[in-house]
Amino acid sequence: MFEKKSTEMFQERHNLKHCTIRRLSTTEIENRAKSLGLYDTLKASPEAFYEHMAKYVYPTIEGRDHQRLLYYFTLLENCGCSPYIKHIIKPDSHIKLLKKLKAVASGLDYKRMTDASLNPLDSLAPVLTSHNVLAISKLALRIPDLEGNMLSSSAVHAAWLKKLFWNGDPQLLKETPQTVAEWCHAYDICRKYFDRLTPGDLMTFIDEITFTSLAISKINL
Repeated sequence: MFEKKSTEMFQERHNLKHCTIRRLSTTEIENRAKSLGLYDTLKASPEAFYEHMAKYVYPTIEGRDHQRLLYYFTLLENCGCSPYIKHIIKPDSHIKLLKKLKAVASGLDYKRMTDASLNPLDSLAPVLTSHNVLAISKLALRIPDLEGNMLSSSAVHAAWLKKLFWNGDPQLLKETPQTVAEWCHAYDICRKYFDRLTPGDLMTFIDEITFTSLAISKINL
């Protein structure tokens, strides 16, 4: 009975601690860790530290909170956790990615993009615009796809062009096409970027806008 009560109290304290941490800003957490001199302690048991962070901390971080994710991976890197991480992307690569994406892809769900069970293009597509597609495409080779291979610049541009054609773009096509003339205009805009696609991605794009059920239902020629 006593052991059960002790376990329940420990779990309650653990839950309370993480609720408190979630309310703190990333800067506050970082400052507290430094003031308490925690880094040397954490470095002493990197494998145990990583397992704890992966189980209890990472699930509580929101995928669009790039600053907190950056601090999370910086902690793992500084505490020597990389050898114990099986994911294809190691902390140092996460850090480089997040620093660049934080500046050009506000609103990106980074956790979904790097989830090995999900297609990263599904997470990237909603935030792609003519303003950031080139910058994001340059990071493609650091982002693994579902097969464990890295994305290509062409794949990122193809995802953006599909979005541009069907939904418009804040700068290039401010309204979703409705008439035949507007669909032709959308295609002409997309065509300017065909040189950024591989032949395979270009054919997939053409198929997307001509032979799919979406094309048949939207475009009345």
